[in-house]
Amino acid sequence: MQNLQGRPVLALAFGLAGLAAACGDSGEAPPQKTVTAAEVRDLYGMNPGSCYQYRLPSSALATVTLEENDGIAISGYKVIKRSYVAPGSSLAEEEYYDFDTKPGEVRLLREVRGFNAAERSTKSYVEYRAELDREGTVGPGVLVFDVEYDRQNTLVVKPAPYTTATTPIVSAGGNTMSVEAETHEWSRLGEEQVMTPEGMVTATTYNYQRPGAENARFALVPGFGFARIQDFNNVAHQICAARVCKADGSCTGAASCQELSCP
Repeated sequence: MQNLQGRPVLALAFGLAGLAAACGDSGEAPPQKTVTAAEVRDLYGMNPGSCYQYRLPSSALATVTLEENDGIAISGYKVIKRSYVAPGSSLAEEEYYDFDTKPGEVRLLREVRGFNAAERSTKSYVEYRAELDREGTVGPGVLVFDVEYDRQNTLVVKPAPYTTATTPIVSAGGNTMSVEAETHEWSRLGEEQVMTPEGMVTATTYNYQRPGAENARFALVPGFGFARIQDFNNVAHQICAARVCKADGSCTGAASCQELSCP
């Protein structure tokens, strides 16, 4: 696999066009293609119906599921909901991602933290419908990845880091408040070999730094998803079972998310 940093990205694996032939006899380049949300979701393993199970150092298992949630109260956005269930938790932490607003971009619009009701809080990087009359500026969403077609119509990932200065709204305990502007940054660390249920493959590792000097690392396998995660609490997550779905509805791995089973 090729890396995810300004180079062609697995054109055959994703069914994407490679180098296109010149048009006619003029030698002119073909019209530049526009990246679709489906192509980006396929690339990052972020399609509805996909799910991943990770083994922690304690041998306990954590699960990530993805679903389409276009009814969430985020004004004007169609989103993909990523839910993370920790071992022994009754509630999932949630993240809501926008793939559709700007071609090629993946932006985090909302996150819900806390594994029990007493600790639950929501941070929104765009206005809720119910909050549209508030004064002040909210957003933008946090830029996580950015993909484009180059002049040869080959899909490439734009060079990181991706830095976002944003002003969110936080809701907790029935109260909603604006917070100070904050900066998020995704940066590329390099390539490494990682284990997946199908064997060793090449991944591109990214570091995500968020406010409070917190860092997490994500090893991304193109067309599969995150094979390894070092979370903000420095807990390692190693993929051990997966169901990976494409935008066309085809899936590989476990027959269903209920049938995920780590060896």
